Amino acid sequence: MQKAGLWYAAALAVALGVSAAAPARAQENKSEATVPSKPANAYRVEFVFSELQDNKIVNSRTYEMLAQAGVRAGQPPNKIRAGAHVPVLTGPSFQYFDIGMNIDCRVEDRDGGIGLNITADSSSLTFPDTDKSTPASSHPIVQQFRAEVDTTVTPGKPTIVSRMDDPSSKRRFQLEVTASKAK
Repeated sequence: MQKAGLWYAAALAVALGVSAAAPARAQENKSEATVPSKPANAYRVEFVFSELQDNKIVNSRTYEMLAQAGVRAGQPPNKIRAGAHVPVLTGPSFQYFDIGMNIDCRVEDRDGGIGLNITADSSSLTFPDTDKSTPASSHPIVQQFRAEVDTTVTPGKPTIVSRMDDPSSKRRFQLEVTASKAK
């Protein structure tokens, strides 16, 4: 009987606490409803991933997205995925690799510019220039270039946000971004 009384008292306290808080929550909701929310700006973001040799562009790929500024924390970033799921023979079986370009980008309005938080990951398969008679020469090498950048760019101005040298050749890779307000 005493347990039932404690349960009843606890239930009553919870009920009173909830009912006392309900008018306060209703008042908060009314004040939030009266403040008009400002629509977030949308931006067109263009990414140009280029390969250079002797400071001349020998290959270039362009990726573009329309992204909304001010995405809340916890929401996934805007994403581009372009490439293939490639089978590679590993012993008696195949293993699959995602090869291509992956770009994740968050956009925000910043004083005097457009804030970009970018992760760009490019991967490709190459075959080593070795004696073709050895078994290892027939296996591809996965090359990967990754850049993580948090920066502010001037609207409409192409900006190189990352540049990296290929450690196994004389090639250089760069990521250029142009962001502008969508119309």
